[in-house]
Amino acid sequence: MTGAGLLRDRAATASLLAFALTIPALLWVPTLFHHDPSVISVAAARGYHNGAAHLTIVALVGACIAAAWWFARPDALSPYAAPSARPTSWRVTALQAAAVFAAVAFLYFPPALARYGPFLEEQIHLAAVHRMLAGDAPFEDFEFLYGPLMLYPAYAWLKTTGYTLENFYAYVLAIELAAFAIIIYLVQARLQNIWLRLGAFTLIAALCFNAMLGPNQNGLRKLFGVLILFSVAQAPYARTRWVLHGLGVGALLAYSQEFGAATAIGIAAIYTALFIKTRNTQAIIALAATGAASAVAWLSILAPLLGDNIGAYFESLALLTQRFNAGEAAFPFYWTLSGLAQFALIFLAAWRVGVSLKAPWRGQAFASELMMIGAIAYALVALKSGLSRADQWHIVPTILPIVFAFLLPLPAGAVAIGRRTRIAAAGLIVILAATYSIGQFAIAQYIFRDDGLLPGYKSIARNDPAPAPLAPEPAYPALLAGNYHDLPEIRALSAFISEPPYRGRRVLTYRRGWSRPAFVGALKAGPLADDYIYSDARGEEIVAYLDAHPDTLIFMPPADYAWLRADPDTPPEGPGRSAFYGSPLAQAGAILSSVHAPAIPLEEEQKQLRWRRLVGGYVVQHYRPVFESGPVMVLARDDATGTFSP
Repeated sequence: MTGAGLLRDRAATASLLAFALTIPALLWVPTLFHHDPSVISVAAARGYHNGAAHLTIVALVGACIAAAWWFARPDALSPYAAPSARPTSWRVTALQAAAVFAAVAFLYFPPALARYGPFLEEQIHLAAVHRMLAGDAPFEDFEFLYGPLMLYPAYAWLKTTGYTLENFYAYVLAIELAAFAIIIYLVQARLQNIWLRLGAFTLIAALCFNAMLGPNQNGLRKLFGVLILFSVAQAPYARTRWVLHGLGVGALLAYSQEFGAATAIGIAAIYTALFIKTRNTQAIIALAATGAASAVAWLSILAPLLGDNIGAYFESLALLTQRFNAGEAAFPFYWTLSGLAQFALIFLAAWRVGVSLKAPWRGQAFASELMMIGAIAYALVALKSGLSRADQWHIVPTILPIVFAFLLPLPAGAVAIGRRTRIAAAGLIVILAATYSIGQFAIAQYIFRDDGLLPGYKSIARNDPAPAPLAPEPAYPALLAGNYHDLPEIRALSAFISEPPYRGRRVLTYRRGWSRPAFVGALKAGPLADDYIYSDARGEEIVAYLDAHPDTLIFMPPADYAWLRADPDTPPEGPGRSAFYGSPLAQAGAILSSVHAPAIPLEEEQKQLRWRRLVGGYVVQHYRPVFESGPVMVLARDDATGTFSP
């Protein structure tokens, strides 16, 4: 569509105006609302209400769809026949898939990563599985932000193969291969031209690359819902698929609640539109059948995994949902180049949805229209979570179904996506992928660092001798045992907590180093998964736990201990990577990619102050240092009820 044509198209003009209005609205409207006083976050400190931001975008996208529907001209629409394409050779298809799998295997090669790991968010899962192997139950004994299906397969795998980094990274490799298999399947099924395949795959892969290495950032979490929506859109009345779709949604709910819910709402939107446009009661039957199968599948997965702890799971889910909805751990949203591209894609999709709903469907359902309807509903639901944290890792995955809907052609009815529209969408996706990759670069530096993936390959090539066994042997499995770093201070820490009178005692990590107990062979204590205290009640739980278990040791950075004993007016030291957050790379990322870089320093300060207020004062009153080695100080109880041994 030319510029003049766009102006003559009132539906498109209304959509452009809605997007233009969004730019100031997402900056201004959320500042009019106030947070619960108990909420501590950068967004709360800066007066930005993320829940109001979500409602704002929902209202504006809804208005865009309504305006596009109102102004669309059905008489200007003509039937569309999908162009035929010459099938690609099966040999080419197989070679493409093999090349992708080889690249994934190289990037996530377990022996190379294990030499110097762990690195990033895989530590959340390693710490959780370590506790589970010792008998602790997730959601009951410690919180976990995601569904149990994200955790229990890794637990079963490491229980069977042994708790080592190499075995864990083998699991990561397996789920990364599964995620890229979904991308390959969808791209190859819809695109026959080799260069179009390469372009689409490159863009999608850039948006799904797991630089943080944790299963919580794995593409399966983000792509499985896309696969389900594609299947529903292409065969909404295929009865044999209703149960399969329901099973898929149930599994996704058990894996990642927010993406499962977004997929469920996307399916509901598809069938609701079908019923309204075609008056076919099969749509209602299909929706009911899929919903019932989803609920049964979800509960059938939760029950055997959690057993008697299923109630604790729902309690934890309700608490964390309430805290995040209130604004806990939220970043204020501001416009980056990535954000502009993302929301432009959302409004482009909303325009297509509004026009398609105005067009006569003549009793038929077309995959292109249905997929776009499901994708926009999915995005609006997922943005509830995405706009809370507001960084690129949370906000960009919410529009992956829209990305697929624009990049991969599907059979369409009277409102096929025109060539110019598809080119415009592709241009926005290029911007999104490029800015996302810039934001990822700082995270993905593990590939090039002195202690990362490539050095791991070099160590394998040199045939470096295996590290010396830990002595004495720790009471619990220790990731340090297979680590090729020269870490005499951490080895000394492992030896200290592996000998009487401290051997076998649980360890509470104060703020930083929340995976260190698993690294040195100690068992972590307390209700936290990482270093976030999401409510004052959680802090009270920590103190109550320490009171009830006086044998518990505490790992604390020496700088934190010194700060806790200093003048109360002494400001916190700031984040450990403050130099990075002021670097040119971080500043470029803050403009182009993600809102997190300028927010992290204040968030770290808030966390330090909250830890001191809720736990730190209690610790310095009842505990004293018994050992210090490098970045870790060990504290033990030192009062009449404790068991401190000098």
